[in-house]
Amino acid sequence: MTIHEDAQVLLDVCKKYGSVTCSRYAPYEEIQYWSLDQFLIARDYLLFRGEIEQVFIETRTGKWFTKFRIPTRTLTPLEAQARSFAAEAHAAVGQLYDGMPYAVHLDEVVSILREYDCVGETLILTGYLHDVLEDTPNEYENIAAGFGTVVADAVEFCTDAPGENRKERKAATYARCKANPNPVGVVVKVADRLANVRSCTRWNPKLLRMYARERDAFKDAYYVAGLCPFMWHEYDKLLGTVDPGPPARVTGHH
Repeated sequence: MTIHEDAQVLLDVCKKYGSVTCSRYAPYEEIQYWSLDQFLIARDYLLFRGEIEQVFIETRTGKWFTKFRIPTRTLTPLEAQARSFAAEAHAAVGQLYDGMPYAVHLDEVVSILREYDCVGETLILTGYLHDVLEDTPNEYENIAAGFGTVVADAVEFCTDAPGENRKERKAATYARCKANPNPVGVVVKVADRLANVRSCTRWNPKLLRMYARERDAFKDAYYVAGLCPFMWHEYDKLLGTVDPGPPARVTGHH
């Protein structure tokens, strides 16, 4: 079978059962003889195309498994265009997120925006596009031409300043953002950081400690009274009990 045929089988399984859990303890007769690689390739193809979305479950043993389902929301044509534009841009430079297509992270950011009722189209567009300027060869003009200057300004706000290392980049970025906050950019940036923190609680305790060390500086730079207060509450709750530990070199997230 081809990748397209495998993906269609997996999509049909997802529609039939409502969701698919990536675990050998949750077999489905239609794919019971698949190898793990076959499953992951088909899954990643569907994730990239936005035909399935990722959710998470925790077993009673405390071990995490990935779980996928058909998206529960539809996108407007422009939102779908932004998602495709960003997903293809990140894929073109080989960027992954926890070993999965980078679109998984973009979907998670948008899911958090919706979870907290931040649902204006400008917010959703920025949620999908927020890392395009930072991580791909696209320029401000590419975003403005396709999605308008308001979105392009917000994406630019979400983009790190240049620097020799993370400490320099974040210091320059935080100073710039605190001095001139962009309301859309602020909300998306908080959703982005929250998506990363949630992911690290599942997979990457080392990176979680880094975010804990940055907790106060990040909030000082991006906090605007009245903007996404409940997102900030979750942010503080997740990082408030984490031992930041000593500084360490980490890579993988923004």
